[in-house]
Amino acid sequence: MFLLAGLASGDQSGTDLFPAVSKDRTGYIDTKGQAVISHRFEEGHEFSEELAAVLVDGKWGYIDVTGEIVINPAYRHAGDFSEGMAYIQVGRKYGYVDKAGRLVVKPKYDRAGPFSEGFAVVGVGRDKTFFIDKTGKPAITSDVYGIDISGFSEGLVFAYTKSSRTPVYLDKEGKIAISLEKDKDGFVIQGAPFSEGLAAVKIKGKWGYIDTTGTLVITPQYERRASFSEGLACVATEEIRDYVGYWTHFIIDRAGKTVKEIPWWPIGTFSEGLVPVRTWDKEKNKSTYGYIDTQGTMAIQPQFDNALPFRNGLARVKLRGNDAYIDKAGQTVWAGELRRNERVTTYSGKSMVDAYLERLRDEDWRTAQSYIQKMNREELVEGCLKTLAWLLDDPKRTESSDLGRDGVIGMTAVAPFFQTYCRSFVKEEKPIVPTPFREMLADKSYDIDFRRALADCYGHPSFYATNWEQLDDDVKVLCTIVRDSAEDAKLRKQATATVFRLTRRLYSKYRNETIRKGEPASGKKAKHPDIVGMLSEAPCPFTPEQKTHWEMLVNAMDMATSSALVFYEDAPTERTRRSVFAFLEDVRSFNLVRDKTLLKKIDKIGAERENCKRKP
Repeated sequence: MFLLAGLASGDQSGTDLFPAVSKDRTGYIDTKGQAVISHRFEEGHEFSEELAAVLVDGKWGYIDVTGEIVINPAYRHAGDFSEGMAYIQVGRKYGYVDKAGRLVVKPKYDRAGPFSEGFAVVGVGRDKTFFIDKTGKPAITSDVYGIDISGFSEGLVFAYTKSSRTPVYLDKEGKIAISLEKDKDGFVIQGAPFSEGLAAVKIKGKWGYIDTTGTLVITPQYERRASFSEGLACVATEEIRDYVGYWTHFIIDRAGKTVKEIPWWPIGTFSEGLVPVRTWDKEKNKSTYGYIDTQGTMAIQPQFDNALPFRNGLARVKLRGNDAYIDKAGQTVWAGELRRNERVTTYSGKSMVDAYLERLRDEDWRTAQSYIQKMNREELVEGCLKTLAWLLDDPKRTESSDLGRDGVIGMTAVAPFFQTYCRSFVKEEKPIVPTPFREMLADKSYDIDFRRALADCYGHPSFYATNWEQLDDDVKVLCTIVRDSAEDAKLRKQATATVFRLTRRLYSKYRNETIRKGEPASGKKAKHPDIVGMLSEAPCPFTPEQKTHWEMLVNAMDMATSSALVFYEDAPTERTRRSVFAFLEDVRSFNLVRDKTLLKKIDKIGAERENCKRKP
């Protein structure tokens, strides 16, 4: 996993050491790929001003270039040093330390940014933001709110006025240097930091660029943009055709002139003459990353799972699941090892489950989730059950909005485990096989809240998406729950929604792929093409592989519809029936049900409900 923290701020140019992860432990290498600081930390940032933030037994501190801990790990979170100061988090509040580890500004802010040009932006409450100097005293009084937390860049910072909420750029005296006319059509005007004398501004939904006088030098016309670097910026426009967005990417110069239209998706800004780009590998059916030069020519061929900008001659990439570094020739200088299913421990030897539970009890969700990603499969199941026990030990914990939506244990209690468990197979380049979680979902001996949460996870796109190999088993286990009248009604309702979400997402993804390829079932005239009708045509317009996949989706939708109809008949409340019928109506609109009897039943229920509405 890439540790992106530390790349955005601070000066890394003075230290030729790079954080490198091997078997989920962080160490540091030099420009030749030689290990300088051993892999013993749980996480680690880039060096900034000769110091790097590291995670030690669940707390953040700082090391020097020899690997010696020079600021004791005592903080929930720690930023990178900038102008001799770094923000730290104690409990839920932010303050600042200097390079000697002295607490210069006591933790009392809800938000904090890095020091830039002598000042930092801090926030209290939802709306109040202001500047402080390096002693922590408020500075630069100004009648504004919503100051950009990243702070000053080239003497200016983006903000909004309190009185009229007009977007502006402030100078270092707190005076309005640039005032952008408030949009009268309801669009939110946005502004980015200045870089090389230009700043991106979003006006009427499009991005353009202004100079330090506020003059619009590049007309707003782009949907995506990046800051200027080395005299160039990567931008993009979007065109919607047949319900699908098509992006066109460009490299532009400071005058707004197109240097090159490129067929790839640039990531970030140019650095040392190169910028990472994302491409689509049709054979592997996944994104790959490479690097292009300032002329838009592919300099390092796409072959990586992820890629970051170059710094001091090296770039951090993800190669076959490993953290790695390459040089400008694209050659691998260093590569870590995957943990596989091995157990790893913290700096002092604690298990990942114990370290996770400590952070959970301290309500440090960010660090807690980082430990989840370092657990092996056995620990994931153990941690999942211990989390459930911890939550149920105090009813107030399940009521907190931080612990799941609507008071359901779900997302925080179970989902991170479920997500990481599935991803552990991906790291080994195996198909996701969530069999143990399907078994837990079907096992009535588990707590009902736990099973509800697991069903919720199945339906959430951030945590699991079925595939052709798993579709049949996913649908069967969910439909078995839906059809079981002895099951908990809420669980049946969640399973009903989940089975449709899984099938619908796979349908939408597959249909979009066929649209882009210009193959049958493009649905250019209908929102949802008649797949069932097309399957029965002679000759069939689909390829053998397409026909197999569409048949699988139709069978899955038939099974889901039949189960939902059973649930509708014995639903305990009208509210539940209404929810199930909404699902059935959606099913009807997708043209994926072959069984005409099922369709007639849906139509009959719809007519009955409509008649009930009309009765006085």
